[in-house]
Amino acid sequence: VVVALIDFTLSRLAKGSDSTNVVFCDLSADPEIFNGPEGDLQADAYRRMRDTVFQQNGASSPWERHVPQTNAIWLEYLAGIMLHHKGKWKAAEKEAL
Repeated sequence: VVVALIDFTLSRLAKGSDSTNVVFCDLSADPEIFNGPEGDLQADAYRRMRDTVFQQNGASSPWERHVPQTNAIWLEYLAGIMLHHKGKWKAAEKEAL
């Protein structure tokens, strides 16, 4: 499996060698991102990420802080998507034969 991150919009990074300057998107400015339908894997992942970040609050903006648990949330999301589509991929392979 090859995964490529193609969207940096909701990411954060440390800029410079001392890692004190953090570039991030303040997701508090776009609360709509957390209002997706219940049971939708992506919307649920955003809500879990928000809850995790706010539990670990302490920075001037909670989104500025590095919270590695959010990486695990997105890995779980990716695994869930792949497992959800596994049956569809298998069916497509059989049809192709």
